[in-house]
Amino acid sequence: METIRTTEHVREQYRTSSNLTARISIHDKYSVNRTGFGNWLFEQYDFSAGCRILELGCGTGSLWKGRKLPGNAALTLTDFSAGMLDSARTNLAGMENVTFRQADIQNIPFEDGAFDYVIANMMLYHIPDIDRAIAEVRRVLKPGGTFACATSGENGIAEFVWSIFAVSHHLPPVTVPFTLQNGGAMLEKHFDTVQIRRYEDHLEVTDPRDLVSYIRSLKTMADFSSVTDEEMLAAFGERMKNGVLTVPKEYGTFLAG
Repeated sequence: METIRTTEHVREQYRTSSNLTARISIHDKYSVNRTGFGNWLFEQYDFSAGCRILELGCGTGSLWKGRKLPGNAALTLTDFSAGMLDSARTNLAGMENVTFRQADIQNIPFEDGAFDYVIANMMLYHIPDIDRAIAEVRRVLKPGGTFACATSGENGIAEFVWSIFAVSHHLPPVTVPFTLQNGGAMLEKHFDTVQIRRYEDHLEVTDPRDLVSYIRSLKTMADFSSVTDEEMLAAFGERMKNGVLTVPKEYGTFLAG
């Protein structure tokens, strides 16, 4: 399965928050680890008073909902999609010391060394030129700053679904350009230190229709268009035990500096 990474593809997939909301909902509903990935991510960050934080690809701003920044810290939220930024503004209405700006990670519109902390979660695998994007992040970070970028691994939901239908539907292998397995080497070209932290979790799905909806929300899983919803539901049903379909997840974050 070849991941599509063009500017127009990303613009269409994230023009509004509907696809992203569909993907988040399955995790909220069926994840075994009730900490929540967003809560876990926030625990990995080490913000200091007065720091300047930039999030690239902020989506709906859900990472920050209900959070408090340390004293005098300033948060800048950016996204490639104006529709996403509209959702973020609505979700974070009233939050202090936050600004919003439309931006492309491949050409970040801020000066060198402008931020102490840069975050880009679950988005680098969409970027046409990942190396350029990481170089831009390095440029806008102050010396000693931190780049936090969460991503998926190569043993998660997409790979699980692919394994079921690969032979019968002649599906090409799943390829993701920035994962927990290959992302470290890309970051090491620009940063002196790179840590990886993993989030332990899996799904226990009781209504496989939700998994079908998740798959259909992903344009990067377009190769599954040859598999009908009925085929998916039948295959998932055969794999359920005691009314539960166990689906692997593999997520984590890099911390680079």
